[in-house]
Amino acid sequence: MDTGVSTIIRQLEECIQKAHQSGNKYDFIDPAYPLCEELEELENPAEAMEPLFRLIESSPDIDYGGPGPIGQFLESFDGGIFEESLLQSLQRKPTLYTLSLLDTLLQDSNDPRQAHYLDTMRGIAVNAALPDNIRQQATENLQYAVVNLHAWDDTLKEKFAAVESMLEQAEQQLEQQRKSLRANEPRPPMETVDYDGIRFKVITRSEAAAYLPNITDIPGVDRLYDVWDEWRFPTWHENAFFLLAETAVTTEKLRLDYAVPGTEGITVLGFIFLQNLQVASYIMAFDTDNSPALVVHGKVECPCIHLFGNVHYFGGTVNTELLWTKYNHGELYIDANINAKVILADDMSVFIRKAGEIGATISLMGMNIYLNTGSEWLQQPATHSIEDVFRAEVCITDEEGFAVLKEEGPGNAIEYILQHKSLLK
Repeated sequence: MDTGVSTIIRQLEECIQKAHQSGNKYDFIDPAYPLCEELEELENPAEAMEPLFRLIESSPDIDYGGPGPIGQFLESFDGGIFEESLLQSLQRKPTLYTLSLLDTLLQDSNDPRQAHYLDTMRGIAVNAALPDNIRQQATENLQYAVVNLHAWDDTLKEKFAAVESMLEQAEQQLEQQRKSLRANEPRPPMETVDYDGIRFKVITRSEAAAYLPNITDIPGVDRLYDVWDEWRFPTWHENAFFLLAETAVTTEKLRLDYAVPGTEGITVLGFIFLQNLQVASYIMAFDTDNSPALVVHGKVECPCIHLFGNVHYFGGTVNTELLWTKYNHGELYIDANINAKVILADDMSVFIRKAGEIGATISLMGMNIYLNTGSEWLQQPATHSIEDVFRAEVCITDEEGFAVLKEEGPGNAIEYILQHKSLLK
């Protein structure tokens, strides 16, 4: 390997380790851009192809972006170099990121190897030796392909027919598994639990399903909630239940965590409030990848709401100073109206049925705020930037010169929230 390539790969590895430790994907993504630019300037940048794929395989859980700096570098090669290297990597060890790169190729109807990509995706989906999340993602990619892609020759038609047959069998197997889970669903070890000053009733998945909202007009979404969804509500937890508040609640704070103190051995899949929820300081999730769902059918009043990691739902009016949603592993649906000084949607979609009084909207990593017009959901452009509305001491500038919230180190934004301090000017 070229010494220049090996040096840059080591630097990328250091960035990955930093992102692992901090939990902040930008600790990798931001410095990776200039490092990939250095790779482009090497005499033979294609030598970095296999080392980069092996780097991805060794750290599959990092968010590399979509496609991010590494993806942009890899996809810049023509002549089939990138495609062949990707297929070799998928044969060695498929990851969620390399599956996304394969899905991009699969959706290109002008690529003569489309049938081969379809076969590769199907092979991953049915490979029982692979992790469940890899097989599930490959299956979801195939489900999209059979609905949205066009079979333009007989070979591709045969491939699509094989995929459709595989998906039907997979759906039948999944339904059998769910029937078994429902039939053997455990009862909660206790009837109630006290958490964050709230008395909750402990209920099963099946019982929770009756209290979850049924919205059918969100684009690309058949239904908001499936209590047997292995990603949103992991079925591998044996003692997993929902917490239900049947009356109006007033509390100091609400922390959305899978583990509730005093109930060791129980996993909390979601918090359901049938009536109004009034929180004096903050509502806070703690895991960007996975979090218990928050479902409130009544009105919500809280100065600071910070959500991610699952599908969340507010059925009544929301009154808040700051609504901050983060990362694309979650969505928020507001089925009424919201009054807020600031809505910050950082790479997480927010669907608002009706806008109330909103002072500022900010979208990071795309246009993430959707407003219902009565007939359709339309993306809303941002009205402000981070530095316009947030206190200077909680803002930092990233390597590209953009203002972002400080999320680590002393005086970071999360620390402010937990100390009941306002982030706004």
